[in-house]
Amino acid sequence: MKFEFLYKIRDWINILKSKIGDDNSAVFDRVDPILVTEDDINSDNININDNLFVDSEIEFSIDIFFDPHLCGDNLNKLYELLLNIRNTNVRFLLKSLDGTIKSSISNNDSIILLKIVVALASRNGPISYEDWSYAYDISDSISSIFGSEFVCPSYKTVLSKGMQLDKLCSSIDAYFSLNLIMENAFGYNELIDIVSEFDFIRFENESIFLDNEDYCIFLSRDDGLGLNEPLNIHNIVSFTLDVPRSINDERLFLNFFTLVKKISECMGAKIVDDSGMVLSEDYIESIEDQLQSILEILEKNGFKAGSYRAKRIFR
Repeated sequence: MKFEFLYKIRDWINILKSKIGDDNSAVFDRVDPILVTEDDINSDNININDNLFVDSEIEFSIDIFFDPHLCGDNLNKLYELLLNIRNTNVRFLLKSLDGTIKSSISNNDSIILLKIVVALASRNGPISYEDWSYAYDISDSISSIFGSEFVCPSYKTVLSKGMQLDKLCSSIDAYFSLNLIMENAFGYNELIDIVSEFDFIRFENESIFLDNEDYCIFLSRDDGLGLNEPLNIHNIVSFTLDVPRSINDERLFLNFFTLVKKISECMGAKIVDDSGMVLSEDYIESIEDQLQSILEILEKNGFKAGSYRAKRIFR
């Protein structure tokens, strides 16, 4: 996806003046839901791998039928095969002989159906041929091992839906950033020690982020250097709130601002706008109002912030 709806707090002055500028008016005019918005689809805090249905608006499935059903040693074989799935756009569901739908395998299961479930789009764009082929090849391999049949939609079919989904999600994607200007020098380990106190984690010594039930926040620098490089005085670190992947809350920005302010105090840094001016708390309410407008748009289009759909596609 192209981030056509990217919001930065460094632009807050222009946003307040324009009350959402012309470039975004078409987005805000979209008030009719584009996708189905059943409560179960939009429910909060559902782990992607624990979602026990295929949301046909954002996913497709390749169905592998086992006749006779799989049990015993064959379950161990299937388990090993499923462990090899490494693509984050792909998950699986299982149906037992008694009709139970599961997302994991137990020793006493009798499996009659395996669904390889694939997202139709992500922030990288609509489903690629490589992702479709990856899921197809997995299904073909499993079917060959167990002498099973499988049904898979064509790439042309899923690409068409993926392109529509990508176009919608590109138009409603949103971020908010708060910038910290350093008043002291910091080493990488010192930065990690501070942010880890607020449950941020590091990934492969490159990325630092917080991803829990309330927020998805990641860190970056404005000078193009990696976070593992030393921070000098006047360097800027940005804390960016991934809006679709964060909780739909009427105080989302205030809570985000409060969190970053606590971190800034630990670092001896200041929260500033793009011009280097300290960001005043007087504007929090106005910024919160605009963030709430974005949350409303996400929900009306079938992607309530923090829901299964939002976390599945905005990744």
